[in-house]
Amino acid sequence: MKFSVIVPTYQRTEELERALQSIKDQTFDGLELIVVDDNPEQEYREKVEEIVEGLRKEADFPIKLLVNDDKQGVSSARNLGIENTKGEYIAFLDDDDQWKPEKLEKEAEALEENSYDAVYSAIEMYNEGEVKKIVRKSGDVGLVEILERDRIGSPSKVTVKKEWLEKVDGFDEEIPSGEDWDLWIRLIKEGCNFGYIDEPLVRYQQENDSKSSQMDVATEGREKITEKYSDLLEEAGNKVKARHHLNRAKKQYTLEDNVVTKRHLSKTLKANPLEFEAYILALLFTFRKFTGVELIDLAVKIKGILK
Repeated sequence: MKFSVIVPTYQRTEELERALQSIKDQTFDGLELIVVDDNPEQEYREKVEEIVEGLRKEADFPIKLLVNDDKQGVSSARNLGIENTKGEYIAFLDDDDQWKPEKLEKEAEALEENSYDAVYSAIEMYNEGEVKKIVRKSGDVGLVEILERDRIGSPSKVTVKKEWLEKVDGFDEEIPSGEDWDLWIRLIKEGCNFGYIDEPLVRYQQENDSKSSQMDVATEGREKITEKYSDLLEEAGNKVKARHHLNRAKKQYTLEDNVVTKRHLSKTLKANPLEFEAYILALLFTFRKFTGVELIDLAVKIKGILK
């Protein structure tokens, strides 16, 4: 069993060194590393090349450095990496995240012992120098669950057979945010079987300025996903459609996007007037809008509505 590890990088040279060190520290031997430099600036390219060359001197696995000249963006960079892999399985690591040393070894065991086409794990959410919480999955992830919301999450915790990525043509480069959610939907729709490892094997760096935290980009990406899978949502039925729009409303609420929050709350209740959590979120939304006071932390503790 051989893993190809793809690390796209953009303007995070210090973080990149930590990410690559976590790959070097893996207890699993059969891997190759592909670093995809998505930096247009020469100064960053030179630094990335220096980091990769330093790793080559210490690592006992093959390393490729690719430059993403034609198109810019993380999806384009990952797709370029996929095209240049030789492994049976492909694992992704974002340049600001880190793996636990046993990550690939645990995944290899799970893949060998089960009929999984892909695996993912629990993660540690890391911010401001410390672990904030451990995020675990709840329940199986089929097409209904992944349409309702992204129950898998960051590519940094996912390993998938290369043949499946080729079958769905990799990441959609037209989606600026949420591109991982879009990929999981397409893989599961085609029959890719995801397994889960209930151990935090990844340390996920949650930064306030990350792409997924930028309101305009996050909204545009998720709006495209909702539109792209509108037919699937119709086929899944009103309850699934309502949960999809409710989770979209929750996301926009956390981004303080009042307009889109209200829109998706309306669509939630139109699809399913009995969706109780929508009324709770609507109350929180209205209270914050008129008072400026945020009560969501209390609501999360009581109801867990922003899972």
